[in-house]
Formats: sequence, structure tokens, C-alpha cells
Amino acid sequence: NIALVMEISDASQIQRLEKKRINLFYNFINDLRDYCSKSLSLGLSKDSPAWALLQAMIIGSRQDLDPQIRDSFLYTNTIHILSISGLHLGVILFSVIFVLGFFSIPRRCADVIALLCIWIYAILTGLMPPIQRSAIMASFFLVGRILRKKTDLNNSLGAAALMMLGYNPFYFLAMGI
Repeated sequence: NIALVMEISDASQIQRLEKKRINLFYNFINDLRDYCSKSLSLGLSKDSPAWALLQAMIIGSRQDLDPQIRDSFLYTNTIHILSISGLHLGVILFSVIFVLGFFSIPRRCADVIALLCIWIYAILTGLMPPIQRSAIMASFFLVGRILRKKTDLNNSLGAAALMMLGYNPFYFLAMGI
């Protein structure tokens, strides 16, 4: 996802431009990501390894994670814990449906709200292939429920794989797809 690489000879050549508000949805997602990051830091120092680990595990932001901690996860074959995936999305999905059901929101309306929430979370975390696949699968499942059709998770998985591979055939080489 690198769009541009450049070299400069002197750091004084860098000039920060003012922030432009072109895409409202993109700005909303960035503001939401910043809000989540600040909320995670309540009670924790931003220099704390625990804060960086929470950032990586909940919103997929790994830039503040100490390379030594990341390597520890890598060497113990537990690096997948840092990957935002279907487990995270499933927790969000069922939490939203449960809370809305608790307030007696009709199921179809709750499913539409849950659909919006999972896509906002997926975009918030960077829309990497594992979360993309999970969001597409959950979308097929929820749309089936909204339309009162029989849903099958295997068909949802197959349809998600076909959609992703149709969009980018190199996703076949991505881990976990």
C-alpha cells in the first residue's frame, strides 16, 4: 500500500501543508481512529508498551509497537493475535446485535445497523485482507437475514473469496485468505 517513495537531502526541505477537508467519510474515519486511539490511552502512557499493544490488537495500528515485542510475537508463532480478523469483527457484530436486541430494536433494523458498524470497523482498521474477507462474509450473512433468505456460511466464504480474488488476484498469496 505504498503510493510514493521519495528521498530528501535535508530535513529543512520538509514543509507541512494544511489539512484539507475533501472527503468527509475519510475524515470521519480518521477522526474516529484518533478518538479510539485517545480512548485506549486513558490511564496509560503513550510510551507504554501496553498502550501500543492495545492499539495493535483493537484498531490495527502497529506503528507504535516496539519491534522487540513484535518480534517476540513472531518468534512464538503468536503474531496472529496482532492481526485484526474475523474474531474481532464477530465480536463487534454480535455485540451490536445483542445490544440492539436488548433495546427491542427489530431484527431487520438491527441487522442493517450491524452491517454499517462492521464496515465502519473494517475501514477503521485498514481493510486488510482478513478483515475484508470477514466483512464480506458477514455482509452476505446479514443481507440474507434482512431479505429473510436462508444463509449458509460456506457459501458466504466462497462468495467473499471470489469477490476478493476478482478484485485482486494476488490476494490468493496473502496469508489467511
